[in-house]
Amino acid sequence: MISDDTADGLEQRMREAETLLILRMPPAEEAA
Repeated sequence: MISDDTADGLEQRMREAETLLILRMPPAEEAA
């Protein structure tokens, strides 16, 4: 398991957060 204080851990957390944001965002068709 990678600790959060490493660059890899931080990058992985950022990817997960970005994925959650994308999933929570409405479809582009509705947002436009």
